[in-house]
Amino acid sequence: MDRRKKIIIGIIGLAVVLLLILIVWLWFRFRGGVANQPSVNANVGLQIPAGLPSASAPLPQVPAGPVKEAKTEASIKAVAMTFTERYGSFSNQGNYANLDSMPNLLTAKMKAEIEQTKIAASHDSNQTYYGITTKALSVDIKIYDQTLGRAELVVLTQRQEARGDTINATSYFQDLVLTMVKTKDSWQIDSASWGGRK
Repeated sequence: MDRRKKIIIGIIGLAVVLLLILIVWLWFRFRGGVANQPSVNANVGLQIPAGLPSASAPLPQVPAGPVKEAKTEASIKAVAMTFTERYGSFSNQGNYANLDSMPNLLTAKMKAEIEQTKIAASHDSNQTYYGITTKALSVDIKIYDQTLGRAELVVLTQRQEARGDTINATSYFQDLVLTMVKTKDSWQIDSASWGGRK
């Protein structure tokens, strides 16, 4: 092989190698390969875009409205359950003491209704034992108006009723519909009415 052929083969070989390098470089460049990705230097600090808050910036203020309202609704439910269990659990031999145990939970209107209930019970000549035990199972808020200070709730209860003795008590479910009003800083029971047995 003469010198001239060797030079031509060398030039062609070099051109093929350069062409392959160019093709690989272009492929990585436009396909998102290594050539397109920025190099990472551990000694260079991260730059945070101007729109993002820094780590030392204070947390944004969250409106207190929804949190306060959720606490108020939880408080209303707690009052409703406490009242329901006391109001619904009594015996005629206990002088209806359950009705005296919750004056702070009641409006003046509800207190008057309870006094009427006690007066009517005291005139009952039947001395046969009669008692009911009530357990509040759940509370459903039907109406809640913080501005007007009014709420209506339905409390699902399980009740056990005993006549004559406590051995053969009858168990049933019953709803108690309550209306509550806000007086100063607390919610109080304004009316209570039992629904039908279930």
